[in-house]
Amino acid sequence: MFVHFSACDVSANQVVHACFCSCKYCRKAHAAPIYQAVYVKEAAFEFTQGREYVKECKRPPYDANANTILDKHPGRTRLFCSECGTKVANRLPGVQDATIYGFFPSLLDEETQHALPASCTPTTHANKEHAVPLFGLCL
Repeated sequence: MFVHFSACDVSANQVVHACFCSCKYCRKAHAAPIYQAVYVKEAAFEFTQGREYVKECKRPPYDANANTILDKHPGRTRLFCSECGTKVANRLPGVQDATIYGFFPSLLDEETQHALPASCTPTTHANKEHAVPLFGLCL
């Protein structure tokens, strides 16, 4: 089975942070004007199937002129499915003296999205000042 987020089992009772982000790095990585992430402790994040398809990207295919979020924060990685190309998670070491994983609820099927616990509801909108105009849509 390919890793389309349904292959990932995440324990939501260890949520560290849930947010929206509009920084230019996240917008580029997700090819979207805004994205939602839920961060959990490393021990709460596990691929239950399809792990063999997951690859890590330590830096996007840009030049290395310290113009990417990963150049500024060494050790952070993006995990993606090598079969379909979907970005499935972020791995962030050294946050609150731990490694955390960010997953993206928009990759879940709708039934699962609606069943997420309240702790997965975004409480902040990081880098809102960098948000691109969405033609009258209110965020």
